Amino acid sequence: MTRVLITVGHYLPGYQAGGPVRSIANLVEQLGDEFEFYIVTRDREFGSTQPYSNIKVNQWQPVGKAQVRYLSPMASNVWNWQAIFRSVDYDTLYLNSFFARWTLLGLVLKRARWLTPRKVVLAPRGEFSSGAIKFKSQRKRGYLRLQNRLGLCRSVVWHATSDSEVEDIRREVPPASWQNTTIHVADNLVALPKQVQGLAFTRCKQQGELRVVFLSRVAPKKNLDFALSSLRNVHGSVQFDIYGPIEDRAYWETCLKIMATMPQNVCVEYKGAVLPDEVAQVLSQSHLFLLPTQGENFGHAIYEALATGCPLLISDQTPWRDLQAHQVGWDLPLEDPAAFSAAMNECVAWDQMQFDNFSRGANQYADEFVNLQSAALKNYRAMFRAD
Repeated sequence: MTRVLITVGHYLPGYQAGGPVRSIANLVEQLGDEFEFYIVTRDREFGSTQPYSNIKVNQWQPVGKAQVRYLSPMASNVWNWQAIFRSVDYDTLYLNSFFARWTLLGLVLKRARWLTPRKVVLAPRGEFSSGAIKFKSQRKRGYLRLQNRLGLCRSVVWHATSDSEVEDIRREVPPASWQNTTIHVADNLVALPKQVQGLAFTRCKQQGELRVVFLSRVAPKKNLDFALSSLRNVHGSVQFDIYGPIEDRAYWETCLKIMATMPQNVCVEYKGAVLPDEVAQVLSQSHLFLLPTQGENFGHAIYEALATGCPLLISDQTPWRDLQAHQVGWDLPLEDPAAFSAAMNECVAWDQMQFDNFSRGANQYADEFVNLQSAALKNYRAMFRAD
């Protein structure tokens, strides 16, 4: 059986780090009977100063269908990582996040031939999108030049989750780094939100009213300030609920200042992080999922909104495109903020029948995506097997 060593910033039982946690958890759940997965990660939740209470630190332990090693901050050093990289007899090394220090170390050890896995797979997880690369861009481009000079990415397999991410990787990775290098496309694996059935079509919708939800980390890339500004020009009675951990306190203060200037017809509430088992219930109470993100390589919350029959209003910086043609929502350019306000005003004007048409379209669109998962599983099998 092929053995895969995975590095990822955060893992179960955590959930606040968003997409990568869910992507790896779904991967392990669906392929854990065919591959032996070993996962190395941090010992605490995203943004927390305390370790998980129910795990053993700095040792291997079974978590679902994988063996997981949770590293304390003291143990997350170069020497310990080097020992871990060399302690497991694995066939494939799967590095998540291009800019993580463990990725740099893994690539350096591979380049120096101190590691000899049969295959190294590198997943940038959307870090090369135009919206993501612009944050701390000088540092990121400096690192890209360094890895190019050292040839660290030669002979790796890049994991892209969409055709658009293929374009991002080719745009940002210098040509000299492409020696014996390939890009493998394997879409993200999803798990149906619990108790979705029966929630999709139970919302009441009256003309002149709209319940809008934002469910993501509060960080500049997710563009909550843009969402709030767009809501200023929306008519009718609007309830805007914000869910997600606050990643950037200074950015949150900017958002709070905008919230203080909202018109009286728009009620904004921050409701904190939401547990994974509660996501479907939260989304099932809303008429519209709003996420004007500056870049996503997938967007698990977007899929979950669709699965609960919640129409979308998102940017055109995700793989979820042509939404209007499928009557499930809008994917709009961030250069046109007025279009976001106009779309929400259209939603305000919906009656029950119009909303139900979009809600059914969203649910059907999610079902069609699930039907493609067998092809995605086949792609993962090919990507991990070191033949």
